[in-house]
Amino acid sequence: MKRKLARALPVTAVVGGITCAIAGLGTVTAGSAAAATPTCDGTGIHAAGNYSVAYIPHYRGGGGTWNCQLAEGSSGKAVTSLQTALKRCYGADISVDGQFGPRTKSALKSAQRTAGAGSDGIYGPETREKLKWPSQMQDTDKGCNRLT
Repeated sequence: MKRKLARALPVTAVVGGITCAIAGLGTVTAGSAAAATPTCDGTGIHAAGNYSVAYIPHYRGGGGTWNCQLAEGSSGKAVTSLQTALKRCYGADISVDGQFGPRTKSALKSAQRTAGAGSDGIYGPETREKLKWPSQMQDTDKGCNRLT
């Protein structure tokens, strides 16, 4: 009995930020950490110091995660939340307009330096943990606190 062997075609897939090329030899290369981190697309309530809560950038897809990023060119409620924190907690002279432009990037770099985070002007998990956020408890302003 004769069998026909199917000819292997090259296939490329991205799974969890890792690019895989599957073909004759097969290669696997790891993508950057940023590629695996989704863009923040909203805000969520997170526990902060003094028994308070803060509204911080959040990714709503796939069950949601706080591990998301914002960079120059991003826009929306997540950016508004970040700009509010930069203005209220770090005294940044920026507009709270939901547009992550050069002034927001510069203000974020300054806040990252102050908070002891890498100052690359990109909001991500390290920045989220190090920044202070405007906090409240039952509509009472609780100042600026780190997340708990």
